[in-house]
Amino acid sequence: TTCKFSNMATDLTLGLTLNSPLIMMYFQLKGNAMFESRDTHRMAEQLHSLNHLYDYNFLFHVSKNSEDEYLCIKFDPALLLEHLNDIGTDNPLVQFCEQKKPFITLHQPMQISPHIYRTLYDLLNCPYKGKLGEAYKENIVLNLLIQQLAAFTDSEKENQSTPGKLSKSDIDLLHDIRGYLDNNFLEVESLHQLSRKFFINTFKLKHGFKQ
Repeated sequence: TTCKFSNMATDLTLGLTLNSPLIMMYFQLKGNAMFESRDTHRMAEQLHSLNHLYDYNFLFHVSKNSEDEYLCIKFDPALLLEHLNDIGTDNPLVQFCEQKKPFITLHQPMQISPHIYRTLYDLLNCPYKGKLGEAYKENIVLNLLIQQLAAFTDSEKENQSTPGKLSKSDIDLLHDIRGYLDNNFLEVESLHQLSRKFFINTFKLKHGFKQ
């Protein structure tokens, strides 16, 4: 689900309640949001959170006179296990779905990485329709889950490249942005506008062009 809230006259509060297992992938693309349960968790712009919940009761707050946008992907872990039925139990995705303790990162969200931004861009700009489009999005969601799981379990650090070094996908994206600028430079009003269009954070954009 992608939601946008803009210039509301009053604060908005939504009640979120569930009594069955759920995996929730949350990405705050613009603005700020707040989850309230026993504790209050604030989700600032360009942060993401991965959660495996067995039940929950949250209040979701969006402030008035703000512009907020988020993407939230929710699904039953049992459905993913069916999809992964031919994969061994030592697979991290299988272990994540089968774990018995809640996995909650709303209290410690992480910065959305350039790789995740690129994957979000592919998801939100699916070029296909019908069943082919559904299959395309399902594979991207699985890719997103792997990237989030790697980020929150620190396993991505094992394969992390040298700090500041650009990956091939980073370079490809920067070339795409440069091509867009060559053809549309009069339409670009700010660095923030450009970073949002290509789902890349402003630091990575500036650092990449400098390199």
